Amino acid sequence: MKLQVLTLTTILGICLSCFGQDLSNSVKCPLIWVDVNTGMSAKDLPSTRIPNEGNTFFVGRVVTEDGDKFVGQIKLTKEDNSDSNAGVEFWAAISRYDAKEHIYFQILTNPYRCTLSWESQWQYNKVKEFGNHDGSVVGRDHRYHRVGWIDERLGGELLVALEGGRVEFSRRYTVLISHLPGLQVKVSNMILDESPLDASGKIDLMGEDEIINDADVELVFTVTHTKLVSLQIFDYFTPLYCV
Repeated sequence: MKLQVLTLTTILGICLSCFGQDLSNSVKCPLIWVDVNTGMSAKDLPSTRIPNEGNTFFVGRVVTEDGDKFVGQIKLTKEDNSDSNAGVEFWAAISRYDAKEHIYFQILTNPYRCTLSWESQWQYNKVKEFGNHDGSVVGRDHRYHRVGWIDERLGGELLVALEGGRVEFSRRYTVLISHLPGLQVKVSNMILDESPLDASGKIDLMGEDEIINDADVELVFTVTHTKLVSLQIFDYFTPLYCV
């Protein structure tokens, strides 16, 4: 009996972890790729860079002349995070069997202070809506939390570059998503040209507007409600007001 309870608890825990957080009311929030190179030091990197496992590793990618985009991991050449003069290096897999070190590449930044999280690869809707960052999906393996790119041609495998040109691939990983809470609207100082009460003194329904704003700015909207009221009179019915 104890074994059955343990098995049920384990299965339930796994299933709950697959659902992740509810993002039904969230909006997209863009992350920005910034050009960098190995000639820079740690102090030259953008302050809004996205760390991976502390402040020694960061998310990067290389874009080839053909337009291919390969995500990899940027690493400081010194383990001392406080050393602002530490250099940077970047490795990315360019195929299932080959990884290369790149001189010119891009680093992923978060200038709009998006909410970031790593979601299961099985969260298809979340990954599709919030996980594409300018044409790149950033994956991270479960075991060592190393970042790489996802090769859909191989059934969705994550390809991670290792130093020395080796490549590791994984079918179990998480995906970086970025989002912000949905817009919350508060109506104040609302002025009505006419009374909202009908002839019987009851509140008359005016209507409802849904305003969606994806920009990180404050906007002012002028909302106008209109209604058509008609009167129909029949010989065999009492007067009927149609709204």
